[in-house]
Amino acid sequence: MLKLISLIGLLFSGGFAFKYGDSVSASNQLEIYKMLVTVAALVFAVMGAWLSLLKVELESQAKNAKSVEDAAAAVKKSREFIEPMTYSAMIIVASLFFTFCYYVMKDFQLESATAKYLRQFSFMFVTILTYSQLWTLMKVMFSGVDYTLSLSRISKERISELKRH
Repeated sequence: MLKLISLIGLLFSGGFAFKYGDSVSASNQLEIYKMLVTVAALVFAVMGAWLSLLKVELESQAKNAKSVEDAAAAVKKSREFIEPMTYSAMIIVASLFFTFCYYVMKDFQLESATAKYLRQFSFMFVTILTYSQLWTLMKVMFSGVDYTLSLSRISKERISELKRH
């Protein structure tokens, strides 16, 4: 259900952006792309560092799993780190592509209708990337909350165990 809501939101925001994108100049869009690169790079770095810290533990959990569910849980946990990194990498590549096209096409004389269409398409694309980045940030936040709650639960169990002995 959450994926359906996300897809509907993505399609709606993309359509809205395409409709009104011709009024957003390429230079203003370039600023949005630059911001996306910064945020995506931060997400990539943080999740990559977090994954590298937990890599040995996750591999050990998968190798020493006593059941299919335990192995699947380790894989699921690793996906929570890899998925935001993948989205961030795609956002960085797309932003670099836009930046390259922006500077190359600046010197081209395009017909008014063609320039309008390119601005609409570009703004739709940057809106979709922004939506994806926001979605990724939400997943990162929830992953952090889930991790913190898990640590809290383990800590409480350990404290109870220590008090009994």
